[in-house]
Amino acid sequence: MGFRLGFILDGGEAKELVPLKLLYVIHYFAFSMQTYLPIYFDTAANFSKAQIGVLLSIPCICAIISPPVWGAIADGIHNQKLAHTVCLVSAAFLFFSIQYVKSFPLMCGMVFIANFQTQPSFSLLDHASMAWLERVGGDYGKQRLYGAAGYGAGGYFASVVASSLGIEWCFNMVLMLSTISLFLLLTYVPNFQHEAEHHEKGELLKSLKAILRQHDVLILFVIVILAGIMGGLIDNMLFLYLFNLSGNNPHIVGVVIAVETISELPFFFHANQIFERFGTAKCILVSLVAYGIRMITYTFIQHPWLVLPIEVLHGLTYGLLLAAFTNYIYQAAP
Repeated sequence: MGFRLGFILDGGEAKELVPLKLLYVIHYFAFSMQTYLPIYFDTAANFSKAQIGVLLSIPCICAIISPPVWGAIADGIHNQKLAHTVCLVSAAFLFFSIQYVKSFPLMCGMVFIANFQTQPSFSLLDHASMAWLERVGGDYGKQRLYGAAGYGAGGYFASVVASSLGIEWCFNMVLMLSTISLFLLLTYVPNFQHEAEHHEKGELLKSLKAILRQHDVLILFVIVILAGIMGGLIDNMLFLYLFNLSGNNPHIVGVVIAVETISELPFFFHANQIFERFGTAKCILVSLVAYGIRMITYTFIQHPWLVLPIEVLHGLTYGLLLAAFTNYIYQAAP
């Protein structure tokens, strides 16, 4: 039993990576409540479907612009950890404050600012993870697996909280759990950017030119945009669609998140072996085909619970695809 518990904590990797895995669990557990934002906008804030569509497009815009902005800031101040801390703290308070905004224009502004701070917290965590793994050894997929487990557990827990205490309590969950994430970040995560050599003036521009000369990376960027369009549509509208289709039952959302998470775990855990066996390009192609199958199937399903078998494909469209993108970009970066 002791061996099993130890393996659950460290995943068979270095013990010093345990805090990193815990940070992934807690951070993704906390921000899994974002899944319930469409439901909150519909049932508590009483926004129209058109207004909800506008609000749900804002995180997608922030996901494009805010990580590069904060990445540049982190490089400019030569302190990735400080940038990560600022994003984490501000994101927690901003998401907590969403429940107090009532008007649509103010909500648009709040959602934009909250997501502008939240999106980089994930990419900065991945950057810290890759830098740490480069020094001590280990697989990125295994670290991200713990994030998937936290997201799935948090999504189901949030459904229980929403149905018993009210959906507003999901915002409290973000603030409380983010304090734990902050403790883990400040106490255990090294500041690798600070230890690295300072960038020379103009290095960012040189790096950009080097990336633009890599045609395979440019093609990958197009694929990322395509996958982001399909993934954003599913993540933002599927749960509201199922919630309404089930007669406003929040449990359907929690169960779907749990199924999606379980489907991710084997792909995150065995990502490196899968890439070595089949190649990154083939894995990306299979993931895009799986995306197409999911999108087509949703148009024909009339009973919400029938979506569960299809959600198993989420492991391909998210778990495998994200691991492939992350590893490829990190290796291609100048």
